[in-house]
Amino acid sequence: MKFRWISKSSDVAAATMVVARVFCQGQTVDQAIDETLSNGKHCRFPDRMPARERARFRLMVEERLNKTKERRQMNDQENRAYHASA
Repeated sequence: MKFRWISKSSDVAAATMVVARVFCQGQTVDQAIDETLSNGKHCRFPDRMPARERARFRLMVEERLNKTKERRQMNDQENRAYHASA
């Protein structure tokens, strides 16, 4: 048996879950990836994930983490500006 995603969008859903685990539970990226993939909802045989696929998936997660951090910073700045003017 070899590693496979359950559907075409499973990798995107899993990446979103990893980002949530990092921000909400304070896990490292690797811990969050391992826990997310091991639940069996997004892929089959996660322990057999090829190194190249894991690197691609980790890059996807890192991009989502960076976007989320940027959005949070922008929201914080907007909130500060709003409260300073009120």
